[in-house]
Order: sequence, then structure tokens, then C-alpha cells
Amino acid sequence: MKNSKIKVLLLLVALASGSVNVRAQDLKSLITGVIETVVGNKASAESLIGTWEYTGPACRFESENMLAQAGGTVASSAVEEKMTEMCAKIKLDEKGLTYTFNDDGTYSSVIGKTTSKGTYTFDPETNIVSMKTRIGVKSSAVVIIVGSKMELLFDADKMMGMLKAVSSTSTKLSSNSTIKVFDSFINQYDGLKLGYELKSR
Repeated sequence: MKNSKIKVLLLLVALASGSVNVRAQDLKSLITGVIETVVGNKASAESLIGTWEYTGPACRFESENMLAQAGGTVASSAVEEKMTEMCAKIKLDEKGLTYTFNDDGTYSSVIGKTTSKGTYTFDPETNIVSMKTRIGVKSSAVVIIVGSKMELLFDADKMMGMLKAVSSTSTKLSSNSTIKVFDSFINQYDGLKLGYELKSR
């Protein structure tokens, strides 16, 4: 563990000295990614339990290669910025979004006035939570938990389906075109995971 911390510190020093040319937000994202790769995040079946509230969008690339992560940080920042704009236009934050995971293997999600309930399982080896609604609709997401914050990251196409469902409840006609523009934008990236950043209630 001590060696891992030393590696992280050396990398941070290199970044601070300007050896990687990224903006402040990109630097923060890169440092977070590096720490999680070297030290590991704290996701577990126990840490998942509770109610989590939406605080904003999240995105990451699947590659665990360090250079790919460093190079993908700028792209990740661009996607997250576009997704933040889109979520604001479809008023996702105003609709309210929560996930509740119970210790008996059941869960519920709430988006505005729409509630979905079902069962879930968590695989600690892959950090993937698999959910199944009462009517049999399945979904899975990568879970990253750091402190009191959690990211639920879905395959991009699955996430787009969710966002389209949220957009359909909006009274603004522009929301559909906003979704289409964002969908076209993310199609240029491979191995992209999209999702939510949530905080523990």
C-alpha cells in the first residue's frame, strides 16, 4: 500500500509540474481516475445499501490502460460538459432522481413521478450491479463509490434510452432535438459509459 501511495504522489508531482497538459477540471478527473486505479474504490454490497440522490451526470471510458485514461480525460471532460448541458435542458435535476438499494436484495428508483421497483445483485469482482424490475426489464451498471458519492455507469446506448424516457415527460419540444444532438456526439467515442453521480442521503 505504501508503494502504491508513493506512485500516486510521484504522478501528482509530475502532473503539477506541467508534464501533462490538461485543464484544472481534467486534472481533477485524471487524479481521481489514477487514485481509483492504484488504490481501488470502495464499492461493495454493504456500501451500496441506502438511498442515493442525483447530483449530476457522470461518464468514463472502459479502458484501464493508464495512457488511455490520461488521453481520454479531455474527451471525458467534453462528453460530461455536453451531458451536463443536456440534463439541464431536460430538467433532470428538477425532476429529481434517486436510487434506493435495500439489504434484502430489492431496490427502487424514482425519476420525478415515475417509480420503478425490483431486485438487484452486486458482483464485487466486477463492481457491477445488475437490476431487474418487477416486469422483467434488466439493466446493469458499473458502481464506483468514493466517500459519500457514488457513480452508476451504464453502457451509453442504455443510458440514452433512459434519458429519452426522461425527455418524453418534458413539455418542451426542444428536448427531443437536444437528445438527438447528444446521441450523435457520443457515437464518435468507443467504450463510453454514461450515468449519474449521486450522493448518499
